[in-house]
Amino acid sequence: LRVVCACSVVLRPSSPQAWRFSTRMLRLDHDDSHSNKGLMNVLVLFVLKAIRDLPLFTSHGLLRQFNYPSVYWSWLVLLGTALVLTLLNKPWNVARKLQSKQITTILTSGALLGLQTILFFVGLKYYGPLRTLLILENSQLTFVYIAGVFFKQSRRAMHLSRIRGTWLIFFGVLLMLIFDVPPIPKGLDRSIPDQFTFGIISIGVYKVAALALLGSGAISVLRQNISRGLEGASFSADANSAMNQVFGSSLASGSWLGPKDTQTLTYIAAGLLLSPFGLFSYATANNMFVPPNLASFEAWAFIVLVSGAEFFGDLLIKPKIVPRSQALIVSFFGSIIGAIFIDTSSPNQTISPTTFALIAVISLGHYLVCTAPESFSQGMNSATTQEFILPLLKQLWQLIKTQKDARKISIYLCLNLTFMFVELFYGIWNNSLGLISDA
Repeated sequence: LRVVCACSVVLRPSSPQAWRFSTRMLRLDHDDSHSNKGLMNVLVLFVLKAIRDLPLFTSHGLLRQFNYPSVYWSWLVLLGTALVLTLLNKPWNVARKLQSKQITTILTSGALLGLQTILFFVGLKYYGPLRTLLILENSQLTFVYIAGVFFKQSRRAMHLSRIRGTWLIFFGVLLMLIFDVPPIPKGLDRSIPDQFTFGIISIGVYKVAALALLGSGAISVLRQNISRGLEGASFSADANSAMNQVFGSSLASGSWLGPKDTQTLTYIAAGLLLSPFGLFSYATANNMFVPPNLASFEAWAFIVLVSGAEFFGDLLIKPKIVPRSQALIVSFFGSIIGAIFIDTSSPNQTISPTTFALIAVISLGHYLVCTAPESFSQGMNSATTQEFILPLLKQLWQLIKTQKDARKISIYLCLNLTFMFVELFYGIWNNSLGLISDA
């Protein structure tokens, strides 16, 4: 409905009734409500997110049809995106002025980005583009709220609409992971095994893919916090004090990096760090159905260019859409509607009635979360991780350092867990049911 209203204003800007109704629906009745700029930004972001789905379907086809290793494909995509961002941003001057702690942080963020991308493509390969988007779109927001809704204090700080939306997203994704198993499209190869075997334990690929997607979303939240530390985002006094303790007082406000420089350097670090693993994965892959050819190179180039365009689109367009909830809603629905259109227009449709029902539940949850009255920065940072989860971990650490009994119990717990994992892995390696049961 919002997209239709936006189109009506762009196509018939002279109609005052359509203008008032559409701006009220789009919540753009502020500074630029008497021009088409705000609505055009919404449309451009919507179309950009819908086009972003094409590389996902292309990657899914290559990973399934040619059986490319996920590590190898992740390395290629990261290396290509880093090349595009480097040519456009030219971060040479910024790279020369980096301090040692900033370099360490960028390398850490790059390593996390490499792991996040590998897990993302593992999940995409087996779980399909649409279900991957339903789990990971706006994950940097929803994952934090899902974690915070289990804490009593953070629930009190959240609006009732946000709590309801968070529960809808949580149960919608949970039901999708349990009941909505994606079918293998007809055009893709079916000889890929549907089980991962570790010794005597066999795990379905869909369960592994679901865990990989959840891990990718969790890492994206962690990486976002690291990037905010480099970019100098606005935090509370407690958060700024904590960042000064982590990064040191020498990292003054004048030495913060811009978002473009931070992301460019992070992608370069991820591509370089993942290079040995990508080359090793390609060298040891003896089950690829089709070796890399011109078609796969063209697909890779298309994916890289669209990824670069999406990055700059988010950087240039999203800040212009006020309030922030509007940009998040447009991003989510643009991605989901684009994926539904591509999936249903292809001859190998993977959407079932159950999928449509779960899409409705998750979409309603995202709408409630994004339109809650609280500010997003306060809800994401102070109301969950920074005010409740991190202080809890710090309190446990202080307890272990100061109290002798707590230190003895923690040492015993670590030794017990270490012995448990040794028994578990050795039992799996040697097919020993007794060791596994004892562990």
